[in-house]
Amino acid sequence: MSLSKQIEDAISFDEIGIATARHGSLVLRSAFQLIYALEGEELRAASVQGYVRPNFRGSETDASAFFNGQHGADRSFAENLAVSLHLFNHQHVEIEGLDHLIAVGSASAVHPATAECIKEQALEAAAHSMTEPRIICSLVDDGDGAAAGIAEALALRGFELAIGSADACQPPVHTLKQFNPAIARFDGRWFQRIAADEGASRLLTHLVADLHDRRIAVLIDRIETPEVLFAAIDVGADYFKGYLLSRPQLAGVPVADQETLLLEDFRTRSAAILPFMTAR
Repeated sequence: MSLSKQIEDAISFDEIGIATARHGSLVLRSAFQLIYALEGEELRAASVQGYVRPNFRGSETDASAFFNGQHGADRSFAENLAVSLHLFNHQHVEIEGLDHLIAVGSASAVHPATAECIKEQALEAAAHSMTEPRIICSLVDDGDGAAAGIAEALALRGFELAIGSADACQPPVHTLKQFNPAIARFDGRWFQRIAADEGASRLLTHLVADLHDRRIAVLIDRIETPEVLFAAIDVGADYFKGYLLSRPQLAGVPVADQETLLLEDFRTRSAAILPFMTAR
């Protein structure tokens, strides 16, 4: 049975069209986290990323434990199933016109059918939706070469790319220059450590400027404090994501009140704290 057929058999839709998936004894649901772009003195929702919410007999279980409990072909299937689930549920994000950042996991990155499967599922999801979002496939380069192979396959099928590093590691500059993705994704914990050092922060600003010269936008992930948010703005980042700004919400949950965030609100929160970029 093909990968696409396996996914088709696992996914079902409720009466308003929200997709869930059955994986063994678990029901998988989509939750979406907003990603913001800077517009003057506001942050405006520009895209979303989906996260799996496994559910066992009415109780949510840990997503990391779910994926880590899968191995080889089983994990690849679970990761691809998650991507398809999010593609079908994108239309149920209340804010219109958002791009869709989809994470391609480490196991599915080496599966030969993944790129074609994502293409098929994206076309199927578009056929069931009034809108067709810009899809950006997010890859992690952990140095084993897997990202390079899947990046080429996805690009050949017309997908834009976001490329980042493993958790808390520096951006994979060589891979970014090799593939010239739409987005370079910086891990927030690495960014926080570098931005806190004045000399390293200057180098980081030059790196962001170099990426912009290559028409590569920069996303700072895992933003959890106002100080990190303003440090990300200072170095010239384009996109901002993290629990400070929004938390993943199940598909269909209203999020219109999070579409626009005022920078002044975050300045007020950190007014009594020494500015992050000058703290030593």
